[in-house]
Amino acid sequence: RQPVSAIFINCTPRDVTARTLPVLRNLTDLPIGAYANLGAVDEAVGWEIDQTVTGETYGAAAMEWIIAGANIVGGCCGTTPEHIAVLRQMIDQSGNAPL
Repeated sequence: RQPVSAIFINCTPRDVTARTLPVLRNLTDLPIGAYANLGAVDEAVGWEIDQTVTGETYGAAAMEWIIAGANIVGGCCGTTPEHIAVLRQMIDQSGNAPL
C-alpha cells in the first residue's frame, strides 16, 4: 500500500473546480491538483463537449487554480492537446509554475 502523495479535483466544471480548490487547500498540506472537464452529460447524446472553450479560456481558468493553490494542473474530458499546450505556455510565461 502506498501513501497518498497528492489530492486532485478531477472531471468537474471549471467553476466548480475554482470554488473547491480553496476548501481543499485548507484541508491538507499535500500537493493539490485540478483537472476540469469541458462539457456536460446530455440525456439525448451522452457526453457533449463544449466546443466554445478555447485553449486561452481554459488556460486562464487553470492559472486561477494555480493562484488558489493548485500544484498540479491539467485537463479531463473534453480538453484537447490545444488546451494543454496553451496552458503550458501560459504557465511558462507567468513564472507561476506549479510543482
